[in-house]
Amino acid sequence: MTEARLIVENFVDSMTHLMELLIKETSILNDKDFDGLESIQSRKLHLSRVYEDAQKRLQEQRDSVNCLNEEEREDLRKLYKKFRGVLSENMIVLRGSHDATENVIKLVIDAVKKERGIAAHTAPAFKARPQGYKAYANA
Repeated sequence: MTEARLIVENFVDSMTHLMELLIKETSILNDKDFDGLESIQSRKLHLSRVYEDAQKRLQEQRDSVNCLNEEEREDLRKLYKKFRGVLSENMIVLRGSHDATENVIKLVIDAVKKERGIAAHTAPAFKARPQGYKAYANA
């Protein structure tokens, strides 16, 4: 096996494993089975690093893709498109879970303030969060 093919296969393997874990995490979040999250966090971190390293290696050796025939290139495009969709869905579900938790915390804080006689509608400590893809874009 050539080095170029090995670089591409490592990239595909890392993307596939990370995608499988993201699908599992998304399912756990949708099912609200939050106890299941703790067991996958360290694996997610590890797979994210492996994917990032494989992606950097592929970018450094862009001509590695030349070892693929047209059918393999099309399969890679489809896999990457699927990966981006899974990643996007995962980010949206994670954001929704985060926002729901934040809303519960706000309700508790407001209830405590009301109980203590403090005005619940004082100026917010934080401004509104961006929604959609803007929530994940670099500042």
